[in-house]
Amino acid sequence: MSEAAWHDWRAHWIATGLAGLERQLAADDRRQAYFGGEAITVADICVTAIVVIARVIDVRTDHLPIITDAVTRCESLSAFAESAPLRQPGAPSD
Repeated sequence: MSEAAWHDWRAHWIATGLAGLERQLAADDRRQAYFGGEAITVADICVTAIVVIARVIDVRTDHLPIITDAVTRCESLSAFAESAPLRQPGAPSD
């Protein structure tokens, strides 16, 4: 598989998965601050990591307000900020 095909495949499935999650969250009238409720769960860690990957490979997420808000809340916490993938040794730079 070419590098371009690999990129397109990843971008497609990340965008598709995040859009599906956004639809599911929008339909949940019990939705709270984070993906698992009012406290951080593994779901928040996983979705935030996927959004970081989306940013790295230029997949738009600005049309996903629920996900964007929750990820922004997560990234504002020191534990997330200090362990952010793009702050680690060997991470790609802009």
